[in-house]
Amino acid sequence: MKIKYCILLLISVLCMGVRAQTKQLGTMFLFENYLETFKKTSLPINLDRDAVFEIVNNGSRLHEINNSFKRFIPTELLKRNLNSTFKSLYLLPSRDSIVVTLVMQEYTDKHEMENARIYIITYNKKNHFVDYQELAGVVVDFWEAFGEISCDYAIVSKCYQYKMGNKVDMIKYFCFAEDIYEYYITNSGMVKKTKETKRNGYFECGETGYNYIKPMNN
Repeated sequence: MKIKYCILLLISVLCMGVRAQTKQLGTMFLFENYLETFKKTSLPINLDRDAVFEIVNNGSRLHEINNSFKRFIPTELLKRNLNSTFKSLYLLPSRDSIVVTLVMQEYTDKHEMENARIYIITYNKKNHFVDYQELAGVVVDFWEAFGEISCDYAIVSKCYQYKMGNKVDMIKYFCFAEDIYEYYITNSGMVKKTKETKRNGYFECGETGYNYIKPMNN
């Protein structure tokens, strides 16, 4: 009886190992298929104002991330708005076995504002999600953000939130709260913030972004 028990136990352990390996292979192939939905691009990448609006306005041409691929989207983003649509944007060059993607999220918020946000999402060599960070996006007449990623994965994100101006002679300019964030991606795939700069002021609009003119209070 002991020999039979040992044989059955060994068979059970082997079966569990085969199932685990099969599941792992299935996830690996699914992740590879997920990455195939992205457009491969090189670095540096500059998502300036013109580029961001072009992406947002042509979002219908992007591949929608379906239910089977949503397991690779951070749970926090999935819960942020249950009616969100996620779309594959860019697959960036791998760094130290870290996979870096850009994903766009589209949704309508509680104020009925149309939102489009672009995130950096990183994965490790085991195809597991590591970290994410908002890079760029648009909420019409409320908020805009643009981003750059250098060849060594230094990241700059510039965010502009509309404010009410208080000077009649500056009416031809935009009044914003400007937030500039600087990040880098570690060897483990974490997105670390290194610097944050904030200011309120008047800005002139160009195709590639906003040029600072003067502070609000002067």
